[in-house]
Amino acid sequence: MAVSTVFVFWAALVLYDVRLTALIPDHPGELRFYPTIAGNLVFVAMGLPFLFTAIVHFDHLASKIGQNQTTLALVLFSLLQVAALAIIVSKFVAPTPRIIVAERSLACGWKHNWREMTGVDLGDDRKGREYAVVGLQPPVVRALGISSERCRIDGLSVDYKQVYGAIVSAWQPHANDP
Repeated sequence: MAVSTVFVFWAALVLYDVRLTALIPDHPGELRFYPTIAGNLVFVAMGLPFLFTAIVHFDHLASKIGQNQTTLALVLFSLLQVAALAIIVSKFVAPTPRIIVAERSLACGWKHNWREMTGVDLGDDRKGREYAVVGLQPPVVRALGISSERCRIDGLSVDYKQVYGAIVSAWQPHANDP
């Protein structure tokens, strides 16, 4: 069973990569970075055998903690599994990029032209998540009231260093734009 789970996990990741690769010709001149499905796949791959085992041994569990509590726990865990599967399917069927590096702009929940940026740095937070921190020009700062934007670059289908490199290399030709 473990070998089949690993195979299904690997096959799903390969098919997701193939799906994302097929989207590249639709957007020439842009680099699009999509969220990964690996975390949800791990949750489902570990959770489904656990759920199956818990259902098979329902009587034993119910005798230890009670039938109502066991039933409630199994229903809640089943709902979490269904939600994780729904997220996987939605990301697979209609992938939405989290970051778009275009010729003239960077989009990451927000969108700024390269000429509005003063710099791009790598940063992280206390939880270890990686961010590209984009400094903004004074007129943008006055308009928005913030001096920088944070763009989370981990948890994507490619390594965060590749995403950061793409952002920096796209920004550098515009670093001295007025």
